[in-house]
Amino acid sequence: AARVADRFRLDPDRVVVIHNGVDPKIFSPAARNGRMRTELPQRYVASIGSYLPRKGHRLLLEAFSAIAAEFPDTSLVIAGMAGPEHRFLLERAAQLGLADRLACFVGLTHADTASLLAGAEVCVQPAYAEPFGLAIIEAGACGVPVAASAVSGHTELLKDGDTGFLFPAGDQAACVALLRQLLYDRESATRAAGRFRAEVLQEFGWRDCAQAYFALNVAAAPTVHRSESLEGSAAR
Repeated sequence: AARVADRFRLDPDRVVVIHNGVDPKIFSPAARNGRMRTELPQRYVASIGSYLPRKGHRLLLEAFSAIAAEFPDTSLVIAGMAGPEHRFLLERAAQLGLADRLACFVGLTHADTASLLAGAEVCVQPAYAEPFGLAIIEAGACGVPVAASAVSGHTELLKDGDTGFLFPAGDQAACVALLRQLLYDRESATRAAGRFRAEVLQEFGWRDCAQAYFALNVAAAPTVHRSESLEGSAAR
């Protein structure tokens, strides 16, 4: 918000931030029993994001290859909208001898994405830039530990070491170390996931998002009765 105000020379007090929301009826721990369960490995690291270079999937694949021998029962699962990185990742996995341990999905529904996330050991979001980490709050709602690059769209959501885990964007060694830590220390990872899920449910539900937009419209339209809410009568 501060950057937007500065760039467009706006009064910071007139810039309102409304975060995206997540549907907790879809994104929940119970989603692990969804349709995707039969298509997924038994144990895996997940990452959600379009197959674009800025999403950092190459870095994640290289980081995963560095620990693959330590965790022979663990795979890497990536899902997102189609893009140029998809083919590269499959080819690179084959070069690394990990073709059978990388699964890539394209264009999943929300329900299938939730199923994928809920069954993961950890969700890793390694983007080089991100305006808002929607996949992070989706993973959080599913009760999954989250590790992410320390870019602005992630740092505003995660408290490092408390509700999630951050590493410098582009730092493969740091990503490797964090992956290893979270796969070994399941107790700490699970505790952080529990704290983050509580935060997501309290602050990032679709209803919270809708109420924020409603309040903004009320503030912008003086003729709307400010006492009305989503449960009230239509604005007049």
